[in-house]
Amino acid sequence: MRSCLTISALTAVFLCVPVSAADFVWTGDPIQIQLNVGVERRVVITGADEIRVGMPATLQDALTANSIGNSLWLTASAPIDHERILISAQPHRDLIVAHILALPDLEIEPTVSIGFPDITAPTSAGESPGFAALTRWTIQQLYAPQRLRTEIPGVTRAAVADSPMRLFRCAFPALTPCPTVVRATPVGSWRTVAHYVTAFHLENTSNQPIILDPRDIRGRWRTAAFVRSRLLAAGDPLATTTAVLISDTHPTDAVEQ
Repeated sequence: MRSCLTISALTAVFLCVPVSAADFVWTGDPIQIQLNVGVERRVVITGADEIRVGMPATLQDALTANSIGNSLWLTASAPIDHERILISAQPHRDLIVAHILALPDLEIEPTVSIGFPDITAPTSAGESPGFAALTRWTIQQLYAPQRLRTEIPGVTRAAVADSPMRLFRCAFPALTPCPTVVRATPVGSWRTVAHYVTAFHLENTSNQPIILDPRDIRGRWRTAAFVRSRLLAAGDPLATTTAVLISDTHPTDAVEQ
């Protein structure tokens, strides 16, 4: 049975959540970073402890990137016309997609900041957190340092077996055996007054990259969100990701409905 509400990607599910004060907020759409050729510009990722950058081979000679803590320094040695780079910000575990535009004599500030949707938006007394806030809070519980974790009143830990579930349909016909292409293992579950929120570790066990589609998830879920939807072949560091699913019933029951 299909999910009872529209299932959306992680980066889209947070659009209604209050955001931190920043020049840009990462919501899934590429962020344009402008550079003056030959002039270093600092990019600050709000709340990040560590930053890593991935760039195509075409930029290796035209762009340098150095990072310390939550700051990234970019310098273009030649004009760049909207080339894409990926910025990995820890502990958010989000991959920020940025388009680099480098031209001479641009009028830009020396520093630009990128933030994430606010996961600590308050709720009224007795009110359950929204799906967006609850999803990002779950990611925080799994991966953020202890000092950055918060509590939500009324949300308690729920027991769930840490054994793989058959979470996906036969969605990859070119790959066999289809039901076991994506191994989905629960890594944590929490309960509110009305819902369960469950995090799954997803692993591509095939020798081909795949694109996860939330419409291929089995069961009855309110929302589903992937930290990353494209998984590389088995054995690659990017062959795994995390999914957060919200249901009305315990996840073991929800996946069988």
